[in-house]
Amino acid sequence: MLEAGISIAPPSEERPPAAALYQSVLDVLRSAVSSGALGQGSVVMEAVVADVMNTSRTPVKLALELLAQEGRLSKLDGRGYLVLGEGRTVPERRRRITRQEFAAITSSGAAERSPAAWTRIYDEVEREISGCSIYGRLSVVELELAHYYNVSRTVARDVLTRVERVGLIEKDQRSRWHVVPLTRERIGHFYEVRRYLEPPALRSAASAIPQALLTQMWLRLTSALERYPNVSESELDQLERDIHVDCTSFCGNPELIKLLRINQALLISNKHMLGSYLRLPELDPFLGEHKAILECLGRRDGDAAAAALDVHLQLSLPKVLKRLDILSASPPPPPPPYLLPE
Repeated sequence: MLEAGISIAPPSEERPPAAALYQSVLDVLRSAVSSGALGQGSVVMEAVVADVMNTSRTPVKLALELLAQEGRLSKLDGRGYLVLGEGRTVPERRRRITRQEFAAITSSGAAERSPAAWTRIYDEVEREISGCSIYGRLSVVELELAHYYNVSRTVARDVLTRVERVGLIEKDQRSRWHVVPLTRERIGHFYEVRRYLEPPALRSAASAIPQALLTQMWLRLTSALERYPNVSESELDQLERDIHVDCTSFCGNPELIKLLRINQALLISNKHMLGSYLRLPELDPFLGEHKAILECLGRRDGDAAAAALDVHLQLSLPKVLKRLDILSASPPPPPPPYLLPE
């Protein structure tokens, strides 16, 4: 029997709208640094990025600050951000990136290194793998994925590598991909780890989160509360990311941030269970709890924010388990051709 207010939703063909503007800027910059297009010693200016990406400096500033928190960049005493070397080494030679150079990086025709090459299909692949993980272990065939989406093996591998980073799939000793089943036990383990890591990270981050970012989060949340349940899957996903990803990323501990990112599989699975595979319950699943956390962060009260987050995580576990039970009891959807039973 279904939980009151929750029911199976029909498949949706709606594509999620674009992510928050600063997230788009962040994705472009992170990809450019990871690929080497912005090499070590490059000095990136806010004005240049804002001009090329046709945006204000506010989202650019937030994106650069996040990359600095990740240890990829270092804020210079003057203007700009320096791309660091491996192991966060500070390069001796520095070179300011011009507008023309940054425009060439963002509009490069090299499909295999362009951010759009993998982002075009990532969300859909993530959704399919996440949905099938509820029903058991499957093999992921990289070549079939490439054929199914009409992309190169390089792009398919890039997508799967990113899916692996968030814990939805794993490689065996023979380098074959497998879907990691999402079980009640695994969800319990996830929440145990999250309660160890997330509240302390938020406590440390409370004084460092930019006020502009907190304001954006508050406006998104209050808007969703006013319109609920008329909110999209992508909106719920962004609200989850606001607290559990973006706020905690300001904790100042890059090793802790890495551990937090490994635990993202649960956030992703929950995103697709709410508003996509299941209809939204009459009472919002987490928005009131997030409001309490943001109120604490607005006061820069790290201890209270950490305590509110811990309460939120405790309350979330039984909700997620109930959603899993509802879905696992329903007939499994036909998997895409690149996912094969084992």
